[in-house]
Amino acid sequence: MNLHTSSTDDVLHENAGTSARENSTPIDMLAPWLEAVDVAVQRYLALQQARGEDRFDMESIMMPAEELEVDGLRIPTGRPLWLDMRAEAVDLVEELPPLTGLLAGVAKRFSLVNFDILALVLGMMPALEPRYGPLLAFLQGDEQAVWPHIDLILLLFGAQEEREQRRLHLIAADQPLRCGGLMHLSERSGRTSNREDATYMRTSNAVVAYLSTGIVPLSQAMLDVGHWLEPTSPNMLELSDEWKHFGARLQQFCYPLVETVTPLVLLEGAEDRDKVLAHIAAGEKSRALLLDLAALPDEAHDAWPVILEALQITRLSASMLVLRNFGVFEQTYPNLLHALDMRLRTHGQPVVVSLPTDANGPGLRELPRLKMALPAQAPGDEIAAIGALLLEHANDEPPEGLTHLLKRIHVNLDTLNFAMHEAHWYAQQRVPNATVEGDDIYQALRARAQQQFGPLAQRLEPRRGLSDIVISTGLREQLDEILAAISYRDDVLGKGFAKKVAYGVGISALFYGESGTGKSMAAEALAYELGLDLIRVDLSTVVNKYIGETEKNLSKIFDLAQADTGVLLFDEADALFGRRSEVKNAQDRHANVQVSYLLQRLEHYPGLVVLSTNNRGHLDSAFTRRLTFMTRFDKPDAALRAKMWEQIWPAELDRDADIDWTQLADRAELTGAGIRNVALLASWLAAQARRPVGKADIERAMRRELDKTGRLIGAAETNSRQGH
Repeated sequence: MNLHTSSTDDVLHENAGTSARENSTPIDMLAPWLEAVDVAVQRYLALQQARGEDRFDMESIMMPAEELEVDGLRIPTGRPLWLDMRAEAVDLVEELPPLTGLLAGVAKRFSLVNFDILALVLGMMPALEPRYGPLLAFLQGDEQAVWPHIDLILLLFGAQEEREQRRLHLIAADQPLRCGGLMHLSERSGRTSNREDATYMRTSNAVVAYLSTGIVPLSQAMLDVGHWLEPTSPNMLELSDEWKHFGARLQQFCYPLVETVTPLVLLEGAEDRDKVLAHIAAGEKSRALLLDLAALPDEAHDAWPVILEALQITRLSASMLVLRNFGVFEQTYPNLLHALDMRLRTHGQPVVVSLPTDANGPGLRELPRLKMALPAQAPGDEIAAIGALLLEHANDEPPEGLTHLLKRIHVNLDTLNFAMHEAHWYAQQRVPNATVEGDDIYQALRARAQQQFGPLAQRLEPRRGLSDIVISTGLREQLDEILAAISYRDDVLGKGFAKKVAYGVGISALFYGESGTGKSMAAEALAYELGLDLIRVDLSTVVNKYIGETEKNLSKIFDLAQADTGVLLFDEADALFGRRSEVKNAQDRHANVQVSYLLQRLEHYPGLVVLSTNNRGHLDSAFTRRLTFMTRFDKPDAALRAKMWEQIWPAELDRDADIDWTQLADRAELTGAGIRNVALLASWLAAQARRPVGKADIERAMRRELDKTGRLIGAAETNSRQGH
C-alpha cells in the first residue's frame, strides 16, 4: 500500500464516518488510527518472533561464512547483504481508516500525507498509554528508548524502495511535521533535542492534547504574554447596524479559509476591542488567541519560540491569531520580521494585527493584507450594551447619570464585564442579596475610570449642584449653556458638524472675577450635574522652570484626564496661561511654546475644561479667542447676599429667630466665600457658648472677616450706632 500519496482527495476523507460518530469524543474519533498503528507495531513484533530475530541483533546483517573468501573479503556483487534483506517488502498496514474529526482538520491544515499521519500517531502513543513506551523499547532493543526511533517509523510505515526519501521527509526542518511543530527530534528519553543528528521523534504535547481531548494547552511562557479571548455578553456586533456590517465584512474575509493564503488583517482602532474578534471567531465555531508582542521576552532567541507556539496552536486548532502592539515588535525584534513573514505564508488561519488608530501599517509587507478600521464606538453603543446587561441581570434601565458618564469615558467589553461583578458587590453593600441596579453599574464604572494623578491634581467628589448654590439668573443661564454643550456635543457632531468643524471641538470655559465670587464652586456644581468628579490641577506642581518639564506634566494630566471621568479645573490659571511675551531670550521662547501646547490640548480634549482667574486681562489673548465660554463672576448684589445668608445655615444648626438676613446683606458687601467664613465662625462661637447662633455671634464674625481686607462695617450699621 502506498502511504506517501500527496493527493488531498486520496488522503482526506473528512466527512466519512462522521454521522456514525457524531456524538463521539475526540479520543473516540482518533481511535481507528490508534488501532491501525497498534496493529502495525504488533505485526512487526510477531514478524520478528516468527523469524527468530532477537530484536535488532547483529546476526540479521551478517553474511554466511561460506560466502566469505579466505582473506575475509566477499566477492563483490554490487549490493551489500543488508540492503537486499531490507528490501523485502512487508505490508504492516493493510488498510487505513477514514480521516474524520480533529485529525482530518489537522491533516488538511498542515498538508499531511498518510505517512505523516501514521508517524504522528505513533509518536503520541507513549503519551496516551504509558505501557506503550516499554513496548517500543523492547522492539528497539534499548530499555531506555521509549519513543520511536526514525528507523522504526520507516520500518513500520515506509515503502522500502522509498525509505531514504521518506527519512528526509520525516526529519527535514522544512517538511510539515517539523516545520509545523507537530513532531520534534528528541533523545531516546523523549527530551527535545536541537541536534540535527537526533534519531528519535516525539509528537508535540499540544498535538497530543488537541487530538485526544479537543483542548489546546498553553505553556507558561505563552500564558505570560497571551490568552484565549472569550466572547462576552453582550455581543457588540449585535448592538448597531454599523457593527453588524463590520462584523459581517470581517467574517466574510477571514472565513472560509483560503488554504494557500493567510487572511491577514490590519485592524485599526482595535487596541481594546479584542472581544469583538472573539465573537467573529465564535461565529465560525473557532477561537481567537491574543498575543501581546510588547510582553515578549527581551531577547529575540527567547521571544521566537513563543511566537512559534502561538502560530502552531492557532494553526493546529483552526483559531484566529490576534497580534497586539506590533509596532513594539518591529522596533524590538527587526531581525525576526522576515522569519515571521515566511511562517505566515503557509499559516492559513486568520491573523489580525491590532493597530492604534493613528498607526501606519506595520511590516509583513511580503504578504497580501487587508487594512480595515473598526467602527468608532459611540456612547449609544455603550449605553445599549449596558442596557442589555441590566435587562439580563436585573431587569432595570440605565439611569440618567450613567448616560452622562458614558459620554465622557470609553468602556470596552472587558471593563464592562468586570464592572458587572463590581456592581454586584456594590449592590450587596447597599442591601444584602439585592439585585444589580443601574446606579450600581454607574458607581462601578465611575470608580473604574478614575485615574491616579499623583501630586499633579486632586480629585474632589462634588456634593453641590446648581440648585444648591445661590447665583444670579444670568449666571445660571450661562452655566446651563455649558451643561448643554458638554451633554449634547457628540450628538450634534454626529449629525454632520464633525465634518464641518475639523478641529477645536473641545468644550472649555473661562470663569473670571474677584476672589470668593464662586468660580470653583460653580465648577463643582457642573461636575455634580454631569455626575462626574472635579479634577483640580495643582499648578504649583505642574509649572517647572526647566525647559520641557511643564509640557510633560501637562501632557500627563491631559492623557490621564482623557481616560478619567472628571471635569478638569485649572484654578488661578493665569499662572500657566499668561500672556505670551515678545521673544527676547530662550526663556520667553519656552513660555510661548507652553502656551501653544496648551491651546492644542484644549482644542482636542473630549471633556469639559474649566479655567478660573481673578483677572481676565492676565490671560493670553489667544486663549480668550479660542475658549468656548467666558463667564464673568461678579460680586453678589444685596438681594443675592440675602439669599446666601439665609441658605448658608444647615437645617440641623439652631439659630435665633429674630435675625434679619436682608439687614445683614445691606451692612456688608461680602462675597459668597466671605458669608461662608462668617457663618462658620459665628457657629463656632455659639457652640463654645452652648447656645443657638445669634445676631451678636454673626456681628463679631463679620468684623473679623472685614478686618482681613481693612474694610469697615456697612454705613447703615454705622449710622444706627451713631443714633444710639
